Amino acid sequence: MRRAVYVLLAMLVVGCAHQKPDARADVPDAVAQYFDRLDAIYRVGSTPVDINTLFDLMTRDVRYLHTAYEADFNRETWYAAFSRIQSNGGYQEPATFCSAITNSIPGDNSYAIQYAPGSVSPGGCVPDDDTRMLVVFSLREGKIARIEELW
Repeated sequence: MRRAVYVLLAMLVVGCAHQKPDARADVPDAVAQYFDRLDAIYRVGSTPVDINTLFDLMTRDVRYLHTAYEADFNRETWYAAFSRIQSNGGYQEPATFCSAITNSIPGDNSYAIQYAPGSVSPGGCVPDDDTRMLVVFSLREGKIARIEELW
């Protein structure tokens, strides 16, 4: 019995230490594309076209909330924030930057997504460290209607 407990603990430690591959296949296209398009904005050399491409995934009445930053944006104010940061040179991530989806939980037209900053590798996006963030997406007719960051 004691040996079985040690074996299970060892499996758990090894399993937790192993980097899971990007879990994009487990989420709807709009959510996976959201991260791809957001990553493109964050990289050096992004353009207003990248912002437009991101917003193509969203409903006209999309809402973005981030409680920790006291953000509550409608489509227009959120778009303006992206444009302002971009025009001020605020997006400077390297070409290898990506957001790794590390876990997801489906709900009723919503998805809770755990994600992490990462680096592009031959196997996909691999998290850089143990940092994890949580966001909940609400979808309507295949488009993103609400995003709530919970980190």
